[in-house]
Amino acid sequence: MRGNLDVSDINLAAGEASEAPASSSFPVVTWRITRDALSNVLMLSHGIAIVGCGGLTDLLLWREPPFRPDYSQVSIASMVFYVLVSVGIGNFPAASGTKVSVGYLKSAIAWLAAVLLLALVILTVRSGGLYSRLGLTAFALAGLVAVTAVNGLASRFIAVRLKKGSIAFARVHVVTLQTHPTQFDVVWVPPPGIEVVERHFIPVSSPEFLEQCRDVRAILQRSVAKGCCDQILLAASWQDAGRISSLLREIGPLPAPVVLLADPAFVGLSQHRRIILGDDVGFELQSAPLGLSARWAKRALDVVAATALIVPLGPVMLLAILAIWLETGSPILFRQDRRGFGGVPFKILKFRSMTVTENGADIPQAQRQDPRITRVGHFLRRTSIDELPQLFNVLNGEMSLVGPRPHAMAHDDYYDRFIEHYAFRHHVKPGITGWAQVNGLRGATETSELMRSRIEHDLWYINHWSIWLDAKIIFLTALKVFRDDNAY
Repeated sequence: MRGNLDVSDINLAAGEASEAPASSSFPVVTWRITRDALSNVLMLSHGIAIVGCGGLTDLLLWREPPFRPDYSQVSIASMVFYVLVSVGIGNFPAASGTKVSVGYLKSAIAWLAAVLLLALVILTVRSGGLYSRLGLTAFALAGLVAVTAVNGLASRFIAVRLKKGSIAFARVHVVTLQTHPTQFDVVWVPPPGIEVVERHFIPVSSPEFLEQCRDVRAILQRSVAKGCCDQILLAASWQDAGRISSLLREIGPLPAPVVLLADPAFVGLSQHRRIILGDDVGFELQSAPLGLSARWAKRALDVVAATALIVPLGPVMLLAILAIWLETGSPILFRQDRRGFGGVPFKILKFRSMTVTENGADIPQAQRQDPRITRVGHFLRRTSIDELPQLFNVLNGEMSLVGPRPHAMAHDDYYDRFIEHYAFRHHVKPGITGWAQVNGLRGATETSELMRSRIEHDLWYINHWSIWLDAKIIFLTALKVFRDDNAY
């Protein structure tokens, strides 16, 4: 049974040195299944849940014939639409290793699209009179709950299995070419879902190199023939192209894929986008600012989402204004100079949460138990309500919903002196939230290492931007707002 190995996050390391091909056995995994097969099982589970929602809607809205509509037909049609949309957007992440929260988002998007397609079909065939709006609404909500519950149960089941090491998506053999005895003295730890059947070590300086390659090929051939090897992982220095080619000539006839693990000397390149330049391959170390179409798409998302958020959050902002005024009086808003797109300064808006309104060359960051923070301010900062006025910065075009968080200009000047590529953050508009914030880097940066990590996440976001990434970050932000201990 073949599995699909995701090696995008694999760092090169192998086992201890040896003068001859060596191998070691590992515990046998009790349950093996490919990711594709697991995706099909998950897809079937979603389909059963959706059809079950149709039957549940029938029971809840039961009427005497001939007034009783058949919601089983609706559920089957919506199930087909859901599966088609899910395949199109790459859903069923519990089987592909994607984060669970992203799976919930994709499933919700796929179900919403399926419901809209269902409504379009009902209107097109003019059968809307057969189904009540209450029934269709109940079915849509039940379906959303059902696919979310299936995702949660499946993700939990797979996570437990992976933690126990009792599930494998692929069985691999690791072949290491050692240029010197101590080159790979740390054993490579396989990611969850990958079962290492055996490890083989071949010193490239050995006079019997080709003979040892043939010995390894014989072992691999027997393993492949028994169905115990789905993939072969090759750990070697990328500069040793001749030895790699020699080994590939020996194991090439084997009907198993061979994956070259990243060389530690070049592992950073794997994080950058690959560019094809004729017959050459390059890596984009720095991407240009978003193109015109990308900026328009991002701007459209900002305007629509910010407008949609201001309406329901209006009462919350009014209560915040009242609470600030009752405790400390005016000013209600805190305005501070920040740098936006292209480094152009703008005034960022926040609800005032401190007794001071600093905006100079020396601005201390907020700390835990900071005496400058008011009682109302503690609550506003803890819940991120103090950031809500920035929705108007977004509508004004000075900020985006998602992007690198803007720092005080004094902090920009300070960190730009010793953090490489710091100013590259200004290639996009600053955001209310960002990739760094949803990855645990929200709040004050008390050490240089924390700031460096935040900048690395910001640069990754800029280099990998997409509308889907923005939607993902907005969704993750909503999940983290009330449970982030870094906000104070």
